[in-house]
Amino acid sequence: MGLSTSPAHLVMLLSSLFSDKTRYHTCLCYMNDIAIYTNQWSEHLQQLELTLKTLRDARLSCNPRKTEIGLDETEYPGYRISSDSVRITKKRTEVIGKVTAP
Repeated sequence: MGLSTSPAHLVMLLSSLFSDKTRYHTCLCYMNDIAIYTNQWSEHLQQLELTLKTLRDARLSCNPRKTEIGLDETEYPGYRISSDSVRITKKRTEVIGKVTAP
């Protein structure tokens, strides 16, 4: 029971940590996921360093086994995101297709 609200607290904490869009303008938080998106590799490294420093200062960490860095394309909750498009994943469209009409 003691940890039942932990996910909600983590979401609120991450939202608070990365709310300053002048500093974290290429950072997107959703639940316990953090995505950094940039057009330039040098900018990406700067934002990555800033994000990791912010997490470290808040005494949070990332699991290296669940971390992906420098991808051209990635899947992000229900979407396939690349530099030229955002598409709904096949898995998500299958789920939508199984919904029955009210």
